[in-house]
Amino acid sequence: IHAFSVLIPEWEQLANGRRTLVSLAYSLSLVSLTIAVLCGHLVFARIRPPQILLLVGSGTTVALIVAGRSESLLAIYLSFGCLFGAANGLGYSFVLQLSGQQAGENRALAMSLTTACYALGATIAPPLLIALISYSGNGLALHSLATVIALILCIGAFLIYRSRVGFIVESPGQREQLSPELARTRWTLWAAYGTAVAAGLLVIGHAYTIATWLGFNAQATHAPVLVGIGNLLGGVVTGWLALYFPIKRIIKVLPILSAAAIVLLMVSSLLTNGSQLLASLTGLTLIGFCYGAIIALFPVQVFNIYGEQKSTRIYGQIFTAWGAAGLLAPTFSGWLYDLTGSYLPAFLFAFALSVSAILFLRRI
Repeated sequence: IHAFSVLIPEWEQLANGRRTLVSLAYSLSLVSLTIAVLCGHLVFARIRPPQILLLVGSGTTVALIVAGRSESLLAIYLSFGCLFGAANGLGYSFVLQLSGQQAGENRALAMSLTTACYALGATIAPPLLIALISYSGNGLALHSLATVIALILCIGAFLIYRSRVGFIVESPGQREQLSPELARTRWTLWAAYGTAVAAGLLVIGHAYTIATWLGFNAQATHAPVLVGIGNLLGGVVTGWLALYFPIKRIIKVLPILSAAAIVLLMVSSLLTNGSQLLASLTGLTLIGFCYGAIIALFPVQVFNIYGEQKSTRIYGQIFTAWGAAGLLAPTFSGWLYDLTGSYLPAFLFAFALSVSAILFLRRI
C-alpha cells in the first residue's frame, strides 16, 4: 500500500486526474485501513486465525484486480481506497497483535520485526511495480501484486492452521474499566501518534513525485525504495534497542529526528547536482526510519500500559490518529503542490506536526 506513489503518474492521465484527487485514493486507503484496525478486535473474536488470513487474501485480490482495470477515479477510490485499505488493515492488525501475544517477554522485538516486515513490502515493491508499469501500465503491476499476495496469504493460513495458535480476546466484562489517568493517557498517545507519523505518511505517499520534483529522473525510482529501507531499519533497530532502553525514551527522540530530516529535505531543494541527491535521499531515508520506529514502538507501549487483553481494542482507538494523519497529510500535500507547484509548503506543514509530536510526547 505504501508503494502507491509509483501509480500516480498513470492515474493522473485519467479524467480529473489532478495530484490532489489522485492522492485522495491513497488517503482513503489509509482511512479504510484505520477503520479495519479499529474494528479488528470484533472480527478476531469471531473468526479463527487461518480464516482471517483467507479473508484478507480474498479482499486484497478482488480490490487489486478491480483497481488494475479501472478507468475512473471513483472506481479506484472504491477498490484501492476502500477494499484494499480495509483488507490491509485487518491483516496488519491481526499479525501485529498476534505476534505480541505469542512472544511473551520478547514482545517488543517481535512486534517491531512484524512492522519491519510490513515495511519490507514497501521496500521491494516499487522497483518491481515500476518495471511492470513501464512494460504494460498499472494494470499489469496491480494484477501481478494481487497474485503474489494471494499466494503468500494462502501459505500463511496453512502455517497458522498447522501451528494451532489462538487469538486472546477481551471479555465483555473487562471493557471500559480504565482509570481516569489511563483514559487521559490514551488520548495523549492518540495526539502524539497522529502528529508523529504525519511526516512519514506525507513522504511515503509522495516519495516518487518528490524525487521527480527535485529534478531526478532515473534516481526517482530510488526514493520510495529508500523510504522503505528506512522504514524497515526503523522497526528492526528500535526493536533491538527496546531490549536495553525504556521504550518511552526512544519514542521521544524520534519526532526530533523526523523534524531534522524534513529540514534536510527543504535544504536539498536549494542545492544542486550530487550534493542535492545525497541530501534528499538521506532525508527521505531518515524520515522512513523515524516512521518505521514510531509505528513499531507505539503498539508495544500500548501493550505495556494496557495489558494483553485490552491492548487490541485500545490500540485500535489510538490508531485512528494514524488514519487521520493518513487522510490529512498526503491529500493536503497534494493540494499544496497543485496550488504552488512546490513541495516546500508541504514540508513546512510536516515540520510543524513533528514539533507538535515532541510537545505531546513530553506530557506522557
